Amino acid sequence: MRRDTTPTLRADCSACVGLWCAALGFSRSADFAHDKTSGEECVHLEVAFTCAIHDRLRSAGYRGCTSYDCLGAGQRITAAFAAAGGADWRASAATRRGMFAALPVVAGLHELLWYLAEAGEHPEAGALRGEIAAARTRVEGLAAAHASPGDADDVAGTRADVAELLRRVSERVRAGWAGPGLRPGQ
Repeated sequence: MRRDTTPTLRADCSACVGLWCAALGFSRSADFAHDKTSGEECVHLEVAFTCAIHDRLRSAGYRGCTSYDCLGAGQRITAAFAAAGGADWRASAATRRGMFAALPVVAGLHELLWYLAEAGEHPEAGALRGEIAAARTRVEGLAAAHASPGDADDVAGTRADVAELLRRVSERVRAGWAGPGLRPGQ
């Protein structure tokens, strides 16, 4: 079950400049009514970075738009670039490149933050809560660094460390669960 555990991990399209509507590519399918390449603006993205068909996305053939959640990555990047003096990717090629490159990285880091928040809620996490808190702090720092213009550290090592920590939490959760007729650890 999906729980929004931190306000920064909630998508808020009104605080974003349509990043996914331009940076993300998709193919015509049951979820999208037309093809769109990465970096191409959606035909429904308006000048004010709003969606012209937001109130009827599903009936217009854009079910994929209604089920996607950036977990707050879009508004985080928008705010960071605005603080640095430019959040309008339409006005600057450099801003466009920077924001579009940051999006998949920050979205992935926000996903890790969501998993870590979820892991920390399990009673079985117990003694691992300190490691979970430290990992959240580390990932939060990377997300902030990658949302801003400029260079940031590579995230591969952090992803591997978090994956290992989440595996350990998962083992504890599964070991503590007993379904009908099962003993913990079965």
